[in-house]
Amino acid sequence: MVSIGTASDRYAGWLGQIYSPERYAGRIQRRTKNLTQGNFVEEVLPVDSLEEYFQHFNVLELDFTFYAPLLDEMGRPGANYRLLELYSAHTRAEDRLILKAPQAVMAHRVRRAEKFE
Repeated sequence: MVSIGTASDRYAGWLGQIYSPERYAGRIQRRTKNLTQGNFVEEVLPVDSLEEYFQHFNVLELDFTFYAPLLDEMGRPGANYRLLELYSAHTRAEDRLILKAPQAVMAHRVRRAEKFE
C-alpha cells in the first residue's frame, strides 16, 4: 500500500487549502522560532485540525518526537507524550501517525561544519 501525507501538520499557511479558515478563527497560536539567521513567527492551528487533515491524507509524520523523548529519565510522561494523547483524541482508527525516532536514540552526534559534535 502506498500512502500520501506530510511531514508536519497544523500550519496556518494551509488555511483555505487543507483547513477551513472559519473553523479556526481566533484559535491560531503564534510561536517564535529562533534560528541562526534570525527569528520568525510561526502560526499553528489547534490539534483538532487533525480531523480536517485526515480528510485529505491518511498518514502524518510527526517530527516533534525527534526533539524530546516521550518519557523522562524517571519514566514519567513528558510534554511530547501528552501532546500525542491530544493527537489520539482527534484521530480515527484508520488514520496513521509516523513518529520520527528520537534524537537521543538515533543522533547522539550532530554534524556541524566538517566535524561531528
